[in-house]
Amino acid sequence: MIFSPRLNCAELAAALTDYLEAALPRRRVRAFERHLADCADCDNFLRQMKQTIQLTGALAAEDVEQVPPEVRQRLWDAFTASRGPRVGSDDASKDGSQNGSVEDSGK
Repeated sequence: MIFSPRLNCAELAAALTDYLEAALPRRRVRAFERHLADCADCDNFLRQMKQTIQLTGALAAEDVEQVPPEVRQRLWDAFTASRGPRVGSDDASKDGSQNGSVEDSGK
């Protein structure tokens, strides 16, 4: 069995487009799907994104890149704030974030 490191919520969000476009390496897909199995919030986020794509058409990387960084940050902040603190999360008690932040994902 190959070890796949666990992803946090921010890493999953950062990899979402690649996952939807089947562009992730197999090992990363396993980590992504393992996180989804354990995180109802991210599973719900993925379902919402799939529904949005279905309703609006394909999401191209160029479309996302055209969104100004400050708008992406506001969207990310709204998404994480809507989730509320996670039970048992040390991060939630320290700074209100859940399992990472945009800064954790290399932004």
